[in-house]
Amino acid sequence: MITHIANVFDPAHFGYKPQQNTSAPHQVTNDVSGRKIEDKIDLSIEARQTLEERRQAQKEEQNRLTEEILDKGFRGWAEEYHREKIEAEVRAQVLKSFGYDEESYSKLETEVQQRIEEIISAKIREKIQQEVAKNIEEENSASDTKL
Repeated sequence: MITHIANVFDPAHFGYKPQQNTSAPHQVTNDVSGRKIEDKIDLSIEARQTLEERRQAQKEEQNRLTEEILDKGFRGWAEEYHREKIEAEVRAQVLKSFGYDEESYSKLETEVQQRIEEIISAKIREKIQQEVAKNIEEENSASDTKL
């Protein structure tokens, strides 16, 4: 009976057979109940290049983000990130309210774009002022409840 239980953990029991192609560069290893199962995945040259490019881009983005946080400090970075997020949201809302997306907006005349940018800037200032007022109110109410 113990051999039947051991078979449950044996991938061969379920008909699993790892590929035998040893020329594959990418290898997945799992450790199941003391046994090692190795899958060799054969990637095309294009797929390998794409995978490596994606990994390199992720690594570069992580390094850029880390440097940015170290330069500005975490709080400064978080505040800037929050401000940029607000700006992007307000911009999208204003453009949508006029019936534009970024592509159609870029095709407008310069004077129209400038007027829309003024509206966007005013809305951004308004939204940031609301956020600041909300944060101050929350801080005051939190400090009142502590007393």
